[in-house]
Amino acid sequence: MVTSKLTTKAQTVIPGPVREHLRVGPGDEISYELIAGGAVIRRAGGGRSLDDIDETAPVDLRPMQYDLDAPITKGIEGLTGIVLTPSDGVPFLSWAKTPTWRGAFERDLQHVANDSEDRPLLSTWLPLVTLRESFCGGGRDLQDATLQRLMERLRAQMRDWRAAGVDLVAVDGRLRR
Repeated sequence: MVTSKLTTKAQTVIPGPVREHLRVGPGDEISYELIAGGAVIRRAGGGRSLDDIDETAPVDLRPMQYDLDAPITKGIEGLTGIVLTPSDGVPFLSWAKTPTWRGAFERDLQHVANDSEDRPLLSTWLPLVTLRESFCGGGRDLQDATLQRLMERLRAQMRDWRAAGVDLVAVDGRLRR
């Protein structure tokens, strides 16, 4: 954890590792989002885009559930996610980058964790119904045959998630180096 102290004027220096992570410097704006128990600091305007995701690395789809007793989401024990290899991740991300979907994917896109190799993950979250039915199930006339097959496969793999209590899907991509 990185910390800093407030001055008598209620000002603070944003520590170097945080500035580097947010990619901010003198003159850049940051935003603060108040959440239960604290606040989240971000580069104003989000600061991350789908273009920051490394398309040569896997993309993970993780089934999640809102914890109604705490302001968090959690994984569901015994339920595994879907790992998209780069050959599937590239068309998945290309579809996510279309004007219809880019805003939904980038709205909450942020670095909140690292993968098992300590590589930064860019994560966003979409409701299961939105991802499965609208993202994977819609726009068939705009998709080529390869993307259509991928989307049908993903819909089939997510079919039992709702019965298992999934209401949210985390989409994780590795930060481009």
